[in-house]
Amino acid sequence: MNSNRELAEAITDALAGGALPVPLQALVAGTLMCARGGAPTRLGMAKVGGYSNGSSQTHYADLLAAIIDRLPAAVAAMADDVDPVPAARLAAEVRRRDETIAALRRQVRALARSREQVRRYALALHERLRAVEAQAGEEAIG
Repeated sequence: MNSNRELAEAITDALAGGALPVPLQALVAGTLMCARGGAPTRLGMAKVGGYSNGSSQTHYADLLAAIIDRLPAAVAAMADDVDPVPAARLAAEVRRRDETIAALRRQVRALARSREQVRRYALALHERLRAVEAQAGEEAIG
């Protein structure tokens, strides 16, 4: 069977029923948020879609994450020359910058550990040199 055809049939059945199921509500809400220039969020989609935020997190966490990550780019691509998702692009830029900052912080911690090892080695050498000089001074006197 064709998975697109099966998906179309499932969506048709869902639309024929009463209220939209939560996955469709989330998708429509996320699309609406993108079209308004916002970035879809889990809580925002729940508010716009009119479904429970808590249970949706439990049952549809992967879907919600995919909507947040991929939907803004899809809406922007379909919008052609109109840019309906500046907030989503900015949110993605902030995530990339946060990842860069986290990587730089890890690098700084690693360099600090390395510097501490070098400092301890230099201190040990200094103490050893003082001991050798003191011994040499005692031998010269004695």
